[in-house]
Order: sequence, then C-alpha cells, then structure tokens
Amino acid sequence: MFHLVKSPTHMFQIVEMDLFEAGFDTEWEDIPVPDLQEAGEWDGVRRRYWALDKYKLPTCSFIG
Repeated sequence: MFHLVKSPTHMFQIVEMDLFEAGFDTEWEDIPVPDLQEAGEWDGVRRRYWALDKYKLPTCSFIG
C-alpha cells in the first residue's frame, strides 16, 4: 500500500505504527549517503534506483 503514501514522513509513521502493533519500538537514525553520481557509480545506468542524500536506518527493540 506504500504507493498511496504522499510523503516520506507519513511512510515512516505508518511503518512505526505497524511495528508497534507487532510489539516493537522503532527509532530512526539519519545516515548520510555519499554522492554516487559524482563518484561515477551510475555511469552507464539509465535510471538510478538509489538517489538519496540520507538513509533513515531503523533500529527496532522488542517491547512485548
């Protein structure tokens, strides 16, 4: 159902609610992503599939 989500923030809230219902607490850490275009990683690739400035790393803890 993520195709209906309008903003990334909303998506993270949905994920947190689903995980909470399964008994998990979730915290997010922003991880900077290097500029892969500048590094030449996308040379010859028509459509980049990883074009983020930061990656939000979820850390889940089971709370029961």
